[in-house]
Amino acid sequence: ERASLIVVAIPDEKVGLEVTKQARKLNPTASIVTRCHYVSVGFEARKAGANEVVIAEQVVAEELRGLVSPLLAASTAPAR
Repeated sequence: ERASLIVVAIPDEKVGLEVTKQARKLNPTASIVTRCHYVSVGFEARKAGANEVVIAEQVVAEELRGLVSPLLAASTAPAR
């Protein structure tokens, strides 16, 4: 009830959503950050009371893009 920040990072998404719901009920003013695997569950986490959501599939996609983009640019550069 006194926490100002609650981070929910549980591997089981169903349990994570339930923890988010209960945390919101216990503390309506806390900032809640919930981790989930997929975008669809991210929408549910917001509905359950999360202020912010970290979605694993988006994080992985952004990391892959960051690694692959320079390699693609280098492979399409004109030969000298």
